[in-house]
Amino acid sequence: MLTLALVTVLGLLVGSFINAAVWRLHQQSAGRSTGSGPTGQTSNVKGQSDVSITHGRSMCPRCRHRLAATDLIPLLSWVWLRGRCRYCQAAIPAQYPLVELLTAGLFAWSYSSLLTTHYSPLGVVDFAFWLYFLTVLIVLALYDARWMLLPDVVLLPAIVVALLQLPVSLVLGQPFGGVWSALLAAALAGGGFYAIAWVTRGKGMGGGDIKLAFLMGLLLGLGKTGVALFVAFMSAALVGVALVAVARLMRHRRPKYIAFGPFLIAGTVIAKLHGAAIIEWYLRGLY
Repeated sequence: MLTLALVTVLGLLVGSFINAAVWRLHQQSAGRSTGSGPTGQTSNVKGQSDVSITHGRSMCPRCRHRLAATDLIPLLSWVWLRGRCRYCQAAIPAQYPLVELLTAGLFAWSYSSLLTTHYSPLGVVDFAFWLYFLTVLIVLALYDARWMLLPDVVLLPAIVVALLQLPVSLVLGQPFGGVWSALLAAALAGGGFYAIAWVTRGKGMGGGDIKLAFLMGLLLGLGKTGVALFVAFMSAALVGVALVAVARLMRHRRPKYIAFGPFLIAGTVIAKLHGAAIIEWYLRGLY
């Protein structure tokens, strides 16, 4: 229980980092220091060093006041400050505590699913790698949901790390079949998405989706990648139908596009943590 609590607290801390990282990534990609910050106000931050993920202290995007340590306690600071900046009273969106809670919950879920019954060197290393990938996936999901883009600066290093994990897993006892399954799944998923993008001339899938599908294959292997894609396509279809129905009911214009990345990422998380059980349940139903 103590270890689970520590992993959950780690998730809260990582969730706080994710909130800052997503906004700073957008500021960097925009190539300018102005834009919509976490408070929903125009940022006055000047200089790329001020919005670096690895450098610079946290600040309010509206008033540029450096935040004290007491302003940065995950979840508790937002509640204590009643969702407003201590210095300029700008509203801090509920996204911040929600992302922290989501990340903590996913970290705890990952620990319960992957590590509680697999205390082996391979299991511990796989869990550590997974926490890194889970952090990356949450960043990608938030970024894509808001700005319809899966940035290469996040995706490409994750792919490199996933490729490096394969020989590490072999050294720790992973059967070669598992490595082969991951490479084949990456090739099939990435290639399949590339084919869709080619046929639709980029209207069905973007380059980011292709790279994300490749990463999914590396993380999951053949069977679980199939589960992830099924979950992603089904959930995206249901949400798309719901959005169209709501738009007609409210007499609003229906959205032309919806970000597919968050659905792929949700499918990846579900497949990683419970893919084997889902496959077993499906095969039992067949026979």
